Amino acid sequence: MTRVRILVVLALVVVAGGVVDRYVQRQSRWGPSVATAGMPEAAPGSALSSTWYCAGGSGKPGSPFLGGITVANPTDHDVEGTVTVVPDQGDAKTVPLTVKPSAATTLAFADVVPAAYVGALVDVDSGQVVVEHWVAGPAGTAVAPCASRASRQWFFAGGATARDAQLVLSLYNPFPEDAIVDLSFATNEGRAAPAAFQGIVVPAGRVVARDLGEHVRRRDIIATHVQSRAGRLVADQLLVRTGPGEAGVSVRLGAPAPALAWYFPDGYYTHGITERYTLFNPSDLEALVDLEVTLDEGAAEPFELTVPPHGVVTVTPSSEERLPKGVGRSAVVRVYNNVGVVAERSVTAVPPAPRAGRADVLGATRTARLWAFAYGAAGPTRDQWVIVHNPGVLATRVSFTALADGQPLALEGLQDVAIGPGQRRAFRVGEHVQRDSLSLVVRSTGDVVVQRSVFVVGGPGIADSLGIPLD
Repeated sequence: MTRVRILVVLALVVVAGGVVDRYVQRQSRWGPSVATAGMPEAAPGSALSSTWYCAGGSGKPGSPFLGGITVANPTDHDVEGTVTVVPDQGDAKTVPLTVKPSAATTLAFADVVPAAYVGALVDVDSGQVVVEHWVAGPAGTAVAPCASRASRQWFFAGGATARDAQLVLSLYNPFPEDAIVDLSFATNEGRAAPAAFQGIVVPAGRVVARDLGEHVRRRDIIATHVQSRAGRLVADQLLVRTGPGEAGVSVRLGAPAPALAWYFPDGYYTHGITERYTLFNPSDLEALVDLEVTLDEGAAEPFELTVPPHGVVTVTPSSEERLPKGVGRSAVVRVYNNVGVVAERSVTAVPPAPRAGRADVLGATRTARLWAFAYGAAGPTRDQWVIVHNPGVLATRVSFTALADGQPLALEGLQDVAIGPGQRRAFRVGEHVQRDSLSLVVRSTGDVVVQRSVFVVGGPGIADSLGIPLD
């Protein structure tokens, strides 16, 4: 009997192994894995060093994407390192970097390498450091986290190559071997993979920029998949629009993989504001998705969506009667059949809205208890808000600390603030502190998602992005 039991167990193991093998093969045919979906996050405090990769921006005065980086140090010790600014043409240049405790420093690309398109490599001798990159021009200001890791693939759900739009993909290879990539697109007129965008060589230690409108023309919606044949790299998208109702600029780091959940703490609609969610499914199977909206007051039915294989779907909540005007909201995109998607939110504001500009934001794929923002300002020319969403079933309490040039400053009135389960709260930071440079750390007793919005007062500009987890 013992021998029989052993043979039965062995048979079951063989059968299970075959099932697992077939499941893995099916998963590979479905498309990119959702298991490795990640977002930028700081290295732990125990790390002896950390590296950040910033792929998008320009060092050329007059460019709509003229940009730079902001490095924040929330630790209690000096941080030393270097910033290497890499142009699309010409030689890279490395400059030293020093950031004081509880402080931040900003570097403009034009001060180092005045090239049309640039990337940056930030190397520091500490963990817990966070880096964001920003662009600014006549169309406004935008900001996004830099990447804390490279990847063999990148995804962008949103974008446009319409008559009034310029969409640039910036590819940065920080490694000593060349990378070769292929680009494919899902648009409002179907799939596209132009020959000119196949086998793009990104030389070692270089930046390559491609204007996507040169070969995928006049598309109101365009999702992008960057797939490497060889090597790893970092990808950003730069978008500027000049048409009425769409004017503004944005910079976005791509998603390294699809995910089953995407969090968007902020949402608001009034006259002059258009809000849109874009979902991209890069797999071979359709994705069944709910867009769940939580209102500050009242309740709303979720949007039930089907995203076709290699397709893109948009939702415009501002056109839906189920969502009232003037009521803040958060949103969560959830997949129910294990087919990962990429989700982005875009918002444009024109008169009579109290703001002006455009923001394109990739959602968060995780919650955390400690979040940081390197970029920021609050004063007569900048209006900064922080939005905290608690998607859990337990109440939490949050506290805000500003990095005030060498001193952590606990913001009065923003300590131990309660946020109930499933709720979100928006905080106008300028009511508590006024600073031209305002890096922030947000601590919570429970897992939350945190977003920051900086509005230009009296002009176009919405710098909107998710925070960077520190824990």
